[in-house]
Amino acid sequence: MLGHWRHGKRCSGFTLVEAVISSALFFIIAGSFIAAYISAMRTHKMSSDYYKATCIARNRVQRARTVDFESLPLLAEDDAKIDQDGDPDTGGQFRRTTLVSSMAPACKRISVNVQFPLPGGGVSPAGVSVHTMIAEGM
Repeated sequence: MLGHWRHGKRCSGFTLVEAVISSALFFIIAGSFIAAYISAMRTHKMSSDYYKATCIARNRVQRARTVDFESLPLLAEDDAKIDQDGDPDTGGQFRRTTLVSSMAPACKRISVNVQFPLPGGGVSPAGVSVHTMIAEGM
């Protein structure tokens, strides 16, 4: 309480209770902003990794379109560790699985699934999946 009277003299300043309450309010508000910032950064990191996983999967499908039809089964891989560029890396944070299956005598289905890292550690359970069909002679 600013400007209250004590012993016939006017005193200025804050009481200890006012200072404690204002400090507590400041820390509560500041803590809320910090928590919101941390949450926004985690969301940004996760969406960035999701985007990278999508690009990795699409690039793998595009690579399959450039390979000879008879060589398509050589692209198959299971839970390969890769870096953010899609290159094999034993310490890579992304996991890629490429399935090549025959749908008809002259048609193959390419399925690519890329799992991306999660903020708390580990990788996403479902990941990003991209599929395409490639016919012989295309």
